[in-house]
Amino acid sequence: MRILAALLALASLAPTTARADLSACRELYASSVFDGSVDYARVAAHPQREACRQALTDARPPEQGAAALAFWVDAYNLLSILSIAAEPDRWSAQQDGKSIFRDRVFDVGGKKLTLDQIEHDEIARLTHDPRIEFLLSCGSRSCALLPPQVMSTIAGSPEVKGAAQPFDKAMAEGMRRWFANPDNLRVNRAAGTVEIGQLLQLDWHGADFERVGILLVKLVGDALEARDPQAAKDLRKGILRLTIRPYDWRVNRVRRTYFLP
Repeated sequence: MRILAALLALASLAPTTARADLSACRELYASSVFDGSVDYARVAAHPQREACRQALTDARPPEQGAAALAFWVDAYNLLSILSIAAEPDRWSAQQDGKSIFRDRVFDVGGKKLTLDQIEHDEIARLTHDPRIEFLLSCGSRSCALLPPQVMSTIAGSPEVKGAAQPFDKAMAEGMRRWFANPDNLRVNRAAGTVEIGQLLQLDWHGADFERVGILLVKLVGDALEARDPQAAKDLRKGILRLTIRPYDWRVNRVRRTYFLP
C-alpha cells in the first residue's frame, strides 16, 4: 500500500499534456472581433477577460500537431488583443518607441515569451508554411485580419497528427482577406506599378514565400487574377512592377458607423 501511495504521489507531479481550456477566450473573442477588427472597449469590460488571460498563463499545450499550432496562434492573437485593451488610449502597436510584440513579455503556456518569440520560435517550429502569417495579428491595421474564430476551434482535438491540414483552408482564406484590402493590393496604371502592403516586403515576410519557392510576382499575380486579369498578366510579363506601400501601425480598432435618422 505504501508503494502504491508513493507511485500515485509521483504521478501527480508528472507534467501533463492535457489540452488547453480556452473556453473563456473563445467567448471573449466571439463577442469582440468583427470582420478581423476588435472592439477593445468591449474586451476591456468583458467578464471573461481575466479568465482568458489566466487560461493562457496556466495552459500546458501539446508539443506537436494541430492542437499545438492552434494554441500558439490563438495565444499570439489573444495576447495582442488583451494588451491593447488594457491601454484604452493606445493608438499604435508601436507607441512611444515600444512595441507590444517585441518589448512585452508574457506568461503563456508555462513559458515567458514575447509575441515575436511566439511567432519565430513556437509557431515556426510547428509549420514552415509562410501563409501562417495571414492568421497572426499584432494589433495593427496593416497586419493580417484576425480569423473569424479562435484556431483551437478549427484544429479539433489534440489527437490530430498533422499540423498543416486543418489550417490549410484558414490560411488560404486569411491570405485572400488580406489581399482584398485595397491598402494591401492596388494597381496604379499611371505609375506602371502594383502596390502591395509592406507585410510582404522582401526583408519582412515576402522572403518567407521566396524561401519555399513562391516568387512574389507569382503570389501577387495569383491574388490579382480574379479582380484584374489583365493586371495579373502584365505583372507576370514585367509590364507592371511591384512596389511597397507603407505599413499602417494604427491599432486595428473597430471603426464604428453611425446612421443618422
